[in-house]
Amino acid sequence: GSHVAGVMEFFSTRAVEPDRDLLQIMEHIGTLLGRVMERKKAEMALWNQQKEQAIIFNSVPAMIWYIDNNFKINRINNSACSFVGKTIKELEGRSAYEVFPFQGNPGMDEDLYLMGTGQSRFGILRTFERKQGDTRWIQLDKVPYLDETGIICGIIVFALDVTERKLSEKGIEKASEQLRHLYQRMEKVREEERTRIA
Repeated sequence: GSHVAGVMEFFSTRAVEPDRDLLQIMEHIGTLLGRVMERKKAEMALWNQQKEQAIIFNSVPAMIWYIDNNFKINRINNSACSFVGKTIKELEGRSAYEVFPFQGNPGMDEDLYLMGTGQSRFGILRTFERKQGDTRWIQLDKVPYLDETGIICGIIVFALDVTERKLSEKGIEKASEQLRHLYQRMEKVREEERTRIA
């Protein structure tokens, strides 16, 4: 535009009159060089922004991944990789079924629904078997991933490992059940005692 990005200087070993045509050519070259410099600045700014986003994306304790229209993992963060015990290279570009064929794809119906309707799904509870005998509970939130024109081009998944919470809930349920049985047993003993006294 009208912003000066830099100055070009030319030197000669002898004094010469300014050449109007040469100056005009140099002006055009200067404009082109200015555009190149601006493009480089924009590329650097974009690179810095992407770097910052990657740091945030990989620092979040929640598991996050993007699934494209073909249900392939497009991008995945470090938390999700460490949860499943695989590297980014092993996961990106592959579907969940390809990575964990023994589990099938239990979320395929809801993924198809979300892709078709664009309606997010929250609080989905599911078990996940990381390896033989290591089953975990995860809570998933799924939202549509839109391109710049607003068309659904995939799904963003946020997940948390809620195994400890589920085990605590089951422990509380078990304790409550035991208390219920104990109370019923005490009532039965009381009733037997009344009958015996009578």
